[in-house]
Amino acid sequence: DTKARKQIFGVHTQDKPLADDVQIDILAGEASNGWNGADIEFACRRAGTLPIRDYLALHPSPPTDMDTFRILQKHFDEAVQAVKQKK
Repeated sequence: DTKARKQIFGVHTQDKPLADDVQIDILAGEASNGWNGADIEFACRRAGTLPIRDYLALHPSPPTDMDTFRILQKHFDEAVQAVKQKK
């Protein structure tokens, strides 16, 4: 249910640099209806890699300061689509 999915999202995002626009309540609701814990973990991991991918698309060298990265809602939106495609 939504409450359980919200808790699972919380576990997988607790130490992640989330931007202010990330809406866990929405992610745990309709966006992830029918998902299991592995699906949520995959989405969180995927969303966590996307800011780095975006950075590397614009810069030729790896970042020197990882503190500048934030996981945005758009990264979670893309990760949600990836989970839906694999299901």
